[in-house]
Amino acid sequence: CPSGQRRCVRRIRFVFAYEGATDTWDDGLGMSFGLRGPPSDVGRRTIFKFYSRFSTNGLRIMCAGGGEAATLLTVPKHHCEPGRETDGLKTVTVEATFDWNEQRAHVRAATWDDPKNMGAWKILPFQRLPLYSLKVLFLGPGTHFVGDVDVWYYDMPAPPARCRLPFAP
Repeated sequence: CPSGQRRCVRRIRFVFAYEGATDTWDDGLGMSFGLRGPPSDVGRRTIFKFYSRFSTNGLRIMCAGGGEAATLLTVPKHHCEPGRETDGLKTVTVEATFDWNEQRAHVRAATWDDPKNMGAWKILPFQRLPLYSLKVLFLGPGTHFVGDVDVWYYDMPAPPARCRLPFAP
């Protein structure tokens, strides 16, 4: 973590799902989940973000940070269509660990059929900022679901007490 900073994310894991008609998909965004830093003169800066993008092959699960983007996996269209009782709603688990020394995020994703078999790690840069907020946007058609969100922080000591005494002790 930067000197004196707190709320530095070490690891994050979250689960989400999508269900909706796939016959009208275009190449647009589905949902976005961002780790946001503190306010600045240019607005809030994004530490790292995860998002889904509709494509002709299926729902692409992606991540972006430091000006780079990567596709983690693609969920086939037929798994996103509503009313498939045999398949049910399909979830995706995304996990990222943040190396603050190298300023690199190690990210991977897994699908419902084998949640313990996470895909290969993708490595992308991220902004070294303390976490200020989480931002979730639902942009595309259909129903988007976000499940549990787990965030781990680096252990940081409490800041020193800063109070003025009205008199000398």
